[in-house]
This record gives sequence, structure tokens and C-alpha cells, in this order.
Amino acid sequence: MKKFQFSLSGVQRYKEQTLDMIKMEYAAAENAVALQEKHVKQLQETFRNFNTALKEKNREVGININELNNAKRYLIDLQNIIDSEIIKQAKLEDDAEEVKQRMIVAKQEAASIDILREKQETEYKAAVQKSEDSFIEEFISAKKYREG
Repeated sequence: MKKFQFSLSGVQRYKEQTLDMIKMEYAAAENAVALQEKHVKQLQETFRNFNTALKEKNREVGININELNNAKRYLIDLQNIIDSEIIKQAKLEDDAEEVKQRMIVAKQEAASIDILREKQETEYKAAVQKSEDSFIEEFISAKKYREG
């Protein structure tokens, strides 16, 4: 009998390639989220450090009104930047979640093709075994008929 060939092997390769591409896309999305989280934390740390230094300077030597107003404006601007970066981070997280859902679907599709391949291969092997058994039985029957 001829060797087993899966009729949907092209589809299987396509599904696996699609899954690999989505996995890479998901890794990139997760990396973007991690970088954005790091950026937000750095901005928050800058805000805290500047605010702490400002309070310390005011307590130790005092600050004139112009310097205090400039510092407050800087802190407000920095907080606005932090807020917009947090919104950007949330968007990146949503995008990563969307890619994750696409990856789950792609995994399910690839797995269903794999299951179908295994089923067809099992059926093929059973048919081969049946054919071989039938051939052996026929051979033995023919030999007994010739001898008897």
C-alpha cells in the first residue's frame, strides 16, 4: 500500500505559519506593554523625586513664589504626561489582549487540523493492517487449498 498522505497538509502548514506569526506579534505586543510600563514608572519616579526635592528645599531654605509657581507648573505638566502615558499603556494592553485572543483561536484551529490528521492516520494504519491481515489469510487459505 502507498504511504499515508494527509490531504490537508497545505492547510496544516498554513495554520502553523499563521500561528507562528501571531505568536511573534503577541511577543512584540507584550514587549511594548513592558516597555511602556517601565516608561510610566520612570516618569512617576521623576515626579516623586522632583516633588520630594522641592518640599525638602522649601523646608530647608524656602522657595520664592516664582520658583514655586514654575515647579508647580512643571509637576502639573509632568502629571499630564504621566496620565497620557498611562492611557497609552492601557491601549497597548488592550491591543496585546486582542492579539492573545487571535492566538488562542489560531492555536485551536491548528490543533483541530492536528486532531484530524491523527484520526486519518489512525484510520489509514487500520486499513493497512486489515489489508495485510486479509493478504495473509488469503495466502494461508491458498496454501492449504493447494496442499489439501
